[in-house]
Amino acid sequence: MNNALYEIASFMVMRESVVWRWSHTRHHSDTIIVGRDPEIAVPRPPDIKGILMDQKCSGTADLRISGSTGTLVGGRIVAEAHTKQCALMPECEKSGYGVYDSDNKFLKFDEAGNRKAIAALKASTKLDDFEVEVTGEVKDDTIKVATLKILPSQD
Repeated sequence: MNNALYEIASFMVMRESVVWRWSHTRHHSDTIIVGRDPEIAVPRPPDIKGILMDQKCSGTADLRISGSTGTLVGGRIVAEAHTKQCALMPECEKSGYGVYDSDNKFLKFDEAGNRKAIAALKASTKLDDFEVEVTGEVKDDTIKVATLKILPSQD
């Protein structure tokens, strides 16, 4: 029944049914793949989840091996412990903000993102563990922030 209806529909729009079927199948195999799906004019901004930190303190969260003890230090646990009080100190605020992502990489915010981060920090009742979801355009180690949202704690 489906094939019969498909043949009739193909005839009515004056398309070769076999070519149209394969073209349509190929179209759906490329859906939402930027560069291959011709219906996508502009790529969607990425959603990045991570920990909001100021640039001044971001170095403390870099994952590394301590030279004196040979142990692993830094990482997400350090980023999560970063406090609101520290993040809003004048020198930390002046350094700018960014997101420490799940790949242990720090992405700096653009100026608009810095303003959004300050507003979000001031509005939040949380004292630390500022897990955020950020959308925007990433270029090198900087993100042009479109949206920034502090996520609720998962306690």
